[in-house]
Amino acid sequence: TVDLLLALGESACDIAELAALVSTHCERLVHADAEAAALVAEGAVKAIEALIRVNLSITPGDERLARIQRVREAAGDAARRAGETA
Repeated sequence: TVDLLLALGESACDIAELAALVSTHCERLVHADAEAAALVAEGAVKAIEALIRVNLSITPGDERLARIQRVREAAGDAARRAGETA
């Protein structure tokens, strides 16, 4: 279960990164769409992180928790970049 959630989180982070990239190259009229996509993807990663944290609460020190935290940080950075290009 945790491995599947981790893969979903990484995919959501990829979407945030892609949305940030699109926001730097898109027409002004669709910029808000790219920014919104990055923010939704970041939210998905945060929700997935919460689920992983609960699932791993009985196994402290599991590397997968640190991994999803890095993924969440990367998604947050992507969402910020998408907003900065407005």
